[in-house]
Amino acid sequence: MMADTSMVNSGMRNRSGGGFARIVKKALVVVALLSVPSLMALNVCLGVSVFKLGSEVESLKKEKSALIKSNRAYQIEAASLASPERVESLASSVIGMAVPTDRQVVLVKRVAKGASRPAPATSQATADPRAPGRS
Repeated sequence: MMADTSMVNSGMRNRSGGGFARIVKKALVVVALLSVPSLMALNVCLGVSVFKLGSEVESLKKEKSALIKSNRAYQIEAASLASPERVESLASSVIGMAVPTDRQVVLVKRVAKGASRPAPATSQATADPRAPGRS
C-alpha cells in the first residue's frame, strides 16, 4: 500500500514539475516574441536619430564655413576703415581738422618718480615724418 501512495505522490510531483516547466517555457516564448519587435522598433528609432543628427552636423558645418568667410570679410573691412589714410582724410574733410604746424607740436618728457624735475621746457618744433608736405 505504501508503494501505491509513493507512486501517486511521485506522479503528482512529475506533473506539477512538468507543468511549471511548461509555463516557464511559454512565458519565455511570449517574452521573446514581444521583445524582438520592440528591439526592431528601437533600432529603427535610433537609426532615424543618427540620420537627423548627421544632417544637423552637416548643416552646422556649412553655417560655420559661412560665418568664417563673413568674419574674414569683416576683418578686412575693419582694417580698411581704420587705416591712417582714411582717418586723416575724414578728419580733414568732415571734421575740418588739419595737420599741425611745427609751432603747434610740443614734446613732453616724462620724469621718473622721485627724480628732480628739470627746468620748464620751451616749445620745440618737431617734424612728423608721416605728415604730408614735410621733409
